[in-house]
Amino acid sequence: MMLIKQALLREITLQKRQFRGTLNACLFFFMVVMLFPLSFPSDPVFLRQLLPGLVWIAVLFAFFLSAEHLFQQEHEDGVLEQWVISREPMHVRVRIKLMVHWLTNLGPLILFCPILAILFNLNGYEIGVLSLSLVCATPTLMALCAFSAVFGIGLKRQGLFTALILLPLTLPVIVFGGGVLTAAMQGLPISGHLALLSALSILAFWGLPWAISGVIRASMT
Repeated sequence: MMLIKQALLREITLQKRQFRGTLNACLFFFMVVMLFPLSFPSDPVFLRQLLPGLVWIAVLFAFFLSAEHLFQQEHEDGVLEQWVISREPMHVRVRIKLMVHWLTNLGPLILFCPILAILFNLNGYEIGVLSLSLVCATPTLMALCAFSAVFGIGLKRQGLFTALILLPLTLPVIVFGGGVLTAAMQGLPISGHLALLSALSILAFWGLPWAISGVIRASMT
């Protein structure tokens, strides 16, 4: 419990100091969702069809931008070396880091969802489905972004290297995440999509911290 408390307090403090990165990622999401439709005809039906894919692509790149330097501060301060030589399980620290980072980035996106109702003529049920799908699916994106970012520790062109690893792994999340909102718009059941996205998130949040810990250990030796 002491390890969890210390790691949690440390990550909350880091998030406060790195607020600019989170703000930039959120602003990127807002700009894409609000400005991208301006390049298309103002047809409400067409914009509703465009929304599911647009939202999830914007979410993916927002999380990618926020997680690009997720472990860079620890690498520069020598914290990763301390994690390696410590007897405490590294995967617990990584999992807490991902959880705090996920909550910090998810909150603004959820708050922005009601604005989408005005821009894309969504009803309350569809906005609720979109918010629920974000909660169910974004842990997978967060874990995958962190897994890709850890390979680029110490690299100058980290963003390009991270993108090459990340993008193919996120396709199932993007497809099923967009499918949830599409099904809701068409009046179809959504429980199957949400169950699959939740299962992927549980597996990613449980398994990938172990893989991230292994990569960190390998890179520090």
